[in-house]
Amino acid sequence: MLEGRASQQRFMHSGSNQGFNCFMLAFRQTGAGIVIMTNANSGRALIQEIIRAVANEYGWQAYASPQRNVVELSADSLPKYVGYYELSPENRVRVRIDNGKLIAQNAGRWNALLAGSDTTFFLADDGVQIDFIKNPGGDISSLIVTEEGQASATYPRTIEPSAPLRSTAFYLRGSMNDWGMKNQMMVTGQDQYATRIALKPGRYEFKLGSDDFNAIDLGGSPAFQDIVVSSAKTLLPVGQNLKLNIDREGVYEFALDATTPLTPTLMVSAKN
Repeated sequence: MLEGRASQQRFMHSGSNQGFNCFMLAFRQTGAGIVIMTNANSGRALIQEIIRAVANEYGWQAYASPQRNVVELSADSLPKYVGYYELSPENRVRVRIDNGKLIAQNAGRWNALLAGSDTTFFLADDGVQIDFIKNPGGDISSLIVTEEGQASATYPRTIEPSAPLRSTAFYLRGSMNDWGMKNQMMVTGQDQYATRIALKPGRYEFKLGSDDFNAIDLGGSPAFQDIVVSSAKTLLPVGQNLKLNIDREGVYEFALDATTPLTPTLMVSAKN
């Protein structure tokens, strides 16, 4: 792809397959550039961090991180930002509280939000700015996303649609079953679902997802991906892979409680 103008015009290309993420870019006028290759599915976050570090050092304005002052907001003030902001079904931002901090999902990734003021925040991983807009009553009514100096349209705050669990088949999908659809989550009660699987000792990664992960894609938060046996875990829509350590061979039940649809919880427990 080709982006930018004048001295900031650059061409770039990315690539990935299972276990690898790579990226290259070069500026047309100067010939300055960078190639980054990572051997991890989560390599994109590292790639962005490396690009920003190099850009700060060499003055690449298109990627350099702006200098910002971070302020601490009280824990009591955070819930007012939580919500679902949608410009279109394909263009939306979710804001949640995770481990006492605000996180936001934009373009399919969850990132920590750092506060510059009580209305201006930026994503910790890539410097994207989010400005919350208040209505005359002082409540948050919308937000604006600014990336590379370009402000987007206004995202109005609206009601978040629940994952269609009742009407859509979804499965335990992970390294324990080759990410396939062998273990369907079956109804066990009102808005409750479960499946069982025999596991050997080891470390597993997984999600709860529909056949294409588009309708349902429940995963972990950026701060807490680990699942502890016999301990409930709140899941996020389009979250990261969950991680589970199994110490003892046996049959394990994966039970989802979605009676509160915006904060579904998962419990993994041994059954023998």
